[in-house]
Amino acid sequence: MFLLEGERRCLACALQYRPLLRRSALTALVVGTALVAINQGNSILGGGLPLALLWKIPLTYAVPFCVATWSALMNSREPLRRRAEAKADLPFGFGGGSPKMGRRRQSARGIDEVEEP
Repeated sequence: MFLLEGERRCLACALQYRPLLRRSALTALVVGTALVAINQGNSILGGGLPLALLWKIPLTYAVPFCVATWSALMNSREPLRRRAEAKADLPFGFGGGSPKMGRRRQSARGIDEVEEP
C-alpha cells in the first residue's frame, strides 16, 4: 500500500494519481531533454534525423519518467511497522505468525511486547 495525501492506495490507484504523474512528467521532460541534447545533439543539429533516433528519443524520455515514478512510489510506501501490525491481526497462516510465538504489539511506551497465546 502507498500513502498519498494521507490516503492508502493500491499500486493501480497510485499509478493514476495525477500529482505524482505530473511530477514524473516534468522530471522526464527536463532530464530527457538534457540527455537527448547530450547524446543526440550532433545528429539533430547536423540536419539529419536517422531512423534509429525515432525509438531512441522516446526511450530517452521514458526512462526518467519511470525512474521518477518508481522513486516517488517507493518513498510513499506505507511504513513497514504499520504493515506488520496490520498483518499481525490476520489469523494464523495469513501473516499472523505461529500461535506458539504469540503476537507482537507496541506498548504505549513504544516498546514491542509479545502477547502470550
